[in-house]
Amino acid sequence: MKRKAYNGGRGALLKSGLPFDQLPPVLVGNLEFQKRGALHAHLALPYTSPQERVFTRAFIDCMKEWAPRCGLGFVQGWQAAEKSSLLGHERAAGYLTKYLTSKHPPEFLRVIKGPLVTVSRQLTRRTGCTIQMLRKTRRLWAVRNGHAPVPSWDWETAIRVGYLLEA
Repeated sequence: MKRKAYNGGRGALLKSGLPFDQLPPVLVGNLEFQKRGALHAHLALPYTSPQERVFTRAFIDCMKEWAPRCGLGFVQGWQAAEKSSLLGHERAAGYLTKYLTSKHPPEFLRVIKGPLVTVSRQLTRRTGCTIQMLRKTRRLWAVRNGHAPVPSWDWETAIRVGYLLEA
């Protein structure tokens, strides 16, 4: 279904005359079980440039079209999403973090195969925020607070970790 949605987005960009050689990514995807037991997905899609708007609208339209064909349920259309759920980057991060930190009981993690949370490579590249970098950032915090010895990182790594900690 996701491939169909990407193809729909590519087609919409082609029709509109916008570049489609590098498609905007699904920035973050998050799965959870609802109280009634149905699997539910939250997606963060880019929506700042004209290319991203055209792509995102077509992506959502294709998800809405293909969900019933794939045996899946309701997909909120982009018109409703535009009215109610356009969030700035900080609010979007807070909204998705809520689902990443407190909503998944351990039994949920054992049932699902594959990633519960996906972050696009493009977003990871842009931010430099990876699990490895977050661990190093935690280590730097511990060093600064006198809880750990100074690690033997190369200069470039130390700068990147320090920048991430300050951010």
